[in-house]
Amino acid sequence: MLFKAHNYCDHETQRITLANNSKITALRAELALLNKEDKKLQERLQHALPAGDLRERRQKAIYYWSVTAFLAVAAFFFSLLAFDPYRLGWKSYLYCLGIAVISPFCVEKFLEVWASPRLMKALATIACLAALSSLVLLALVRGDVLAQAARSVTSVVSFSDTQPLQPENNFYDRTLVLLRLLMALLALAMEIGAGLALYEARRLGASSGDDPGRIAASQKTVEAKPWSQNLRN
Repeated sequence: MLFKAHNYCDHETQRITLANNSKITALRAELALLNKEDKKLQERLQHALPAGDLRERRQKAIYYWSVTAFLAVAAFFFSLLAFDPYRLGWKSYLYCLGIAVISPFCVEKFLEVWASPRLMKALATIACLAALSSLVLLALVRGDVLAQAARSVTSVVSFSDTQPLQPENNFYDRTLVLLRLLMALLALAMEIGAGLALYEARRLGASSGDDPGRIAASQKTVEAKPWSQNLRN
């Protein structure tokens, strides 16, 4: 009798397992589809136009385009300044124009392909730190300039043979390292800033796009299903 009871329990367990396997398989397949849909909604939400009316977005787009153009022109003239000692002639203009265009373009394409909130925050933080650091270094150089100007004004010319020699002017040697670091940080901030501005200008300048509110509502609907959360856990 005990043997029959064990057999009955084993058969009942197998029956329940077979009956549930098809449901579990279907639920797992549906969960995989929901996960895939959730990822697509997240990507669409990242590239969706920000909330606001069309007029406000266009004004912001014009602002970002202006920032991009200004930084590109500044990068062009800074590049000319760097190439000037090499006397390349008209070739230097082509090189500098390419430098002014390629850097924002590459940064913008990089953001378009790998766009994520964390990446945007990281690049914005790097650009901000580089810009602030360049301002601090510029303040140090400006302080040395003022000190040098004060020494020049207060210096007294004497024709006496017993007058001691003036100390050697090492202003350029003292500020050269700071100036190099300043230019490097400023160039980094300008190129990243131009790329960020170009990315935002193109995104805000789009005439149509997904509504972030609807995408967020759809994403919450997908994530709100209790059975899908249980299967994820």
